[in-house]
Amino acid sequence: MAVNKVKTYKIASIPGDDIGPEVVNVIIDVLKSLQEILSTYRLEFTELDWGTARYKRTGKYMPADGLSTLKTFHAGIFGAVGAPGMKFCIRRLDFGVRRTFINHMY
Repeated sequence: MAVNKVKTYKIASIPGDDIGPEVVNVIIDVLKSLQEILSTYRLEFTELDWGTARYKRTGKYMPADGLSTLKTFHAGIFGAVGAPGMKFCIRRLDFGVRRTFINHMY
């Protein structure tokens, strides 16, 4: 009798700022529901705190090895980034991540 081995997919979650966490949480809830219904795969979510709150704490939106870190995941969910009152343009994180992982980040 063959044993069905369920594949596990690692998903990076970058909620970001503003409405980002709310949207990302809903996406994760939907994916978890599908996982339960289908039972043909398993998802492991890892939240990365890359956004304005991290920038205010550390002076950086993401660690220096951030893009390398993302490459260890099968896919990612990227929320909104940026916050009112921030003088620094966060577009570098947004476009840098999305451009590098265009087929994997939603």
